[in-house]
Amino acid sequence: MNITFEHYRVRCRVGNIGVGNIGVGSARWQRHHLLVAMVNYAVVLGVVLFAFNSMALDARWKFIGMAENVKFYYDSLTVTYTDKNTVRFWTTQVFPEGHTKVIESRYLNEINCAKRTIRFIQAHIKPKNGKDSISKESSPLMNIAPDTMFEKLHDTVCKK
Repeated sequence: MNITFEHYRVRCRVGNIGVGNIGVGSARWQRHHLLVAMVNYAVVLGVVLFAFNSMALDARWKFIGMAENVKFYYDSLTVTYTDKNTVRFWTTQVFPEGHTKVIESRYLNEINCAKRTIRFIQAHIKPKNGKDSISKESSPLMNIAPDTMFEKLHDTVCKK
């Protein structure tokens, strides 16, 4: 006769065999606690990795200044010199919560460091209504006026 664990478990419930300390359910209990521990470690690991990723993303955006409650940042990882006087990089403007039309906007900028001019190559504007409007047309060259965000950008990215 082939006696299995199920045979003993059933008989213990029925009362045919005296219940001994055979650890019925202990393997199940161990598997359950092992699974709970693994899930907890996975959650903690996920939170830690997300935090490091967020810090890395935040570290790339450098604060330039604030004007009319709008915060200006540039992406330090995208600063690229296309020639000895011209530099391209992304900027973002974060608008306050009460702003009626726009939540955030991003621009691909091009500055000529020697001539002190700037133009926008591309724009991504995120309006409050949720639609993403993209303008792919370049703006005309504009002179960089003193004491403006453009001058702060110029002074920051044109350093070599």
